[in-house]
Amino acid sequence: MAEPSASSLFEFPPNRFPSFEPVPRDALDLPAEYYGPRLAFDPLSDIYTHNHIHFEQGGYQFIPEGQEVDSDILQVLYNVVDDVYTRPRNGAQNSVRKGWNNGTWRYCNIARKEEHDWKMGYLAREDVSFQGKGNTLSAFLEYRFNLSPAGKKVKRMRMRLPSTTFRDGKVRVLVCSPDDYTVLLDAQQMKEIYRAQGWNDFIIRVELSGTEDTAHYQGTSYQNAQIFRQPLQRPQQSAEWYNPFHVLIEMENAHWK
Repeated sequence: MAEPSASSLFEFPPNRFPSFEPVPRDALDLPAEYYGPRLAFDPLSDIYTHNHIHFEQGGYQFIPEGQEVDSDILQVLYNVVDDVYTRPRNGAQNSVRKGWNNGTWRYCNIARKEEHDWKMGYLAREDVSFQGKGNTLSAFLEYRFNLSPAGKKVKRMRMRLPSTTFRDGKVRVLVCSPDDYTVLLDAQQMKEIYRAQGWNDFIIRVELSGTEDTAHYQGTSYQNAQIFRQPLQRPQQSAEWYNPFHVLIEMENAHWK
């Protein structure tokens, strides 16, 4: 299979800056803590459920603990090749969590992929077909960072969440607290999230979309939007890109006496 050429123009969905309105609890069976604007699609609609694509409540939270609290540093990295989340801790053993889905708050229509012809790995939409086409349904993935149990809030936050798009693929990245959010127009390199200063509980949301399924690339529309793409062979990986997903949070006490 020939590798598709990357899109030269990046296009966001029509509602790239969606309005911030409360979402009805019964719409998505949401947890008590809900963050950010309405999703650009409904993962519980019939077209998803009829094709066995399920809305998943992973429920995992990155909560500072031990040495992270003492140092006021919370750092999370993800490597697609090893499929592992790592939390580096100076002077202490790193915390490791295996499996991309085991570090998520919520997700729908996401899967880990390995291209053995091009020797690349990434997260993208599920490789399923319906109505004679590939997977043209949208997808999302969320990570939750909850600093409140440790009595902390964000002093400074930086993150990298690289994406790759082909043809009409689109990736939108948002960082959302319960009552505010920001859209990242460029998360390919480490970027400071100024709006997160003072937050103590928030999510990082990624939405993937794209519907083009041409005769030449029949059934490959799920590949149009990807995140964390990296070589499967370690010699081709630079030290900087060994962990494509990188969140670095400097914390401070949430309540001053």
